[in-house]
Amino acid sequence: MAKLFGRTCTLTLGTTQLKLAKAVVGGQAPSIDTQAGIALTFKVKKNLKPEPNSVEIKVWNLSPATRKSIEQPKLVPVQLDVGYGGDNHTVYLGQLRSAESIVDGPNIITTISSGDSEQAFGPQRALFKVPAQATPQQILQLAGQAMGVGTGNLAQAQALASASTGGPARTFHGVAATVMGKVVRSNGLEWSVQDGALQLLQTGQSIGTAATAVLLSAQTGMIGSPSSDNKGIVTVKALIQPGLLPGLPIVIAGALLQGAYRIEDAEFNGATWGPDWTVTLHCRKWK
Repeated sequence: MAKLFGRTCTLTLGTTQLKLAKAVVGGQAPSIDTQAGIALTFKVKKNLKPEPNSVEIKVWNLSPATRKSIEQPKLVPVQLDVGYGGDNHTVYLGQLRSAESIVDGPNIITTISSGDSEQAFGPQRALFKVPAQATPQQILQLAGQAMGVGTGNLAQAQALASASTGGPARTFHGVAATVMGKVVRSNGLEWSVQDGALQLLQTGQSIGTAATAVLLSAQTGMIGSPSSDNKGIVTVKALIQPGLLPGLPIVIAGALLQGAYRIEDAEFNGATWGPDWTVTLHCRKWK
């Protein structure tokens, strides 16, 4: 079991990398000099739907130069890595949507809003031709290029797709994200964009197996008891740790609920001075 104490994080805004000041669990919002590290809160929302993931981050007392650099209207990469003892993993990667600062007593609080590849889900059009007997991987690669997203696990598309070839020569045209949806569904797949890259899954399946899944129990960071609704959606809360992302498998070992599940969505909440350093997952049984 990985250690789940001594929280650390790094926030990267463009070329500026900001590291966490010493965490004080249960303390108050600090007033600090950024030379000692950042103080922040975050809420990351990620899911398997074909829509942008998002994050809202509040940062205390950024330097004037950093505030100015992100409050200008331009495309700035935003990356949030969190973990314990300096062993961090990425929970969010996207592009800056907006940054606004307010004065709150002795502090200046900057709220950063970001979307993951939002431009890929915009109105840009796709127009491309595929030859006869093109493979699903070839067609999906062209659709991904039209959207402007990374290839992700596209290399596995051929093995995942329900058809080995794409049929006769065709021309695809329309809104790029809509074209991607049509191509994906025709091959028995589902898709999303995770950290700027395409993620393809067989419908209802996960990336990995129960053998590679994170085990969530009272001894491995699970908080409270998981619950299940009448639609079969299981909700479970845990301390933030690697491997708890949409599309990945988990094994739940609760007193009343056990089994292997696929993560449908994840919400990460953290505060460098408070109790929050958790992720809430909604999951389904594997088909």
